[in-house]
Amino acid sequence: MKIRAIIIAGLISVIILSCSKDRHVLPGNDPNFTIVVNNNSDFKKFNKKVMVFGIPIYAVCKVDDLRLLHAANLLAQYLDNDEDGEVDNPLVLSAMESANAFMVMWKKESDLNIDPPSNAEGQDLGNDETIINWHTNGHTGQFDAALEEVLH
Repeated sequence: MKIRAIIIAGLISVIILSCSKDRHVLPGNDPNFTIVVNNNSDFKKFNKKVMVFGIPIYAVCKVDDLRLLHAANLLAQYLDNDEDGEVDNPLVLSAMESANAFMVMWKKESDLNIDPPSNAEGQDLGNDETIINWHTNGHTGQFDAALEEVLH
């Protein structure tokens, strides 16, 4: 009985620590973007982020890193469609910066119980509605809602 209690306590500790704010954030394996630890206290529920032309995409720890990087690449393609490394329309980026634009990615809807700064405009994107494979499977099956949500 003691061993069982120790095992259960250990599993609970692993689950709790797996999403702690101080959990090591892996950079991901993307040639364009790096996942970093989020230190913005306004979005403390989100432990990681990716910056796209200065626009942050925050994510809770349960968001899959590949899906976070997918959202970052979509935002980059919307802003830099010709992929030359420069924003195609600087006025769009300027407006986003002026609005303190941000995106948050969530796993559970309760992750959206946040109080973002009143001077910021944001959009949310769910982990499970981000369907990376939709682009490679002939655009069949569940639609990749990241295409729409990132555009917002």
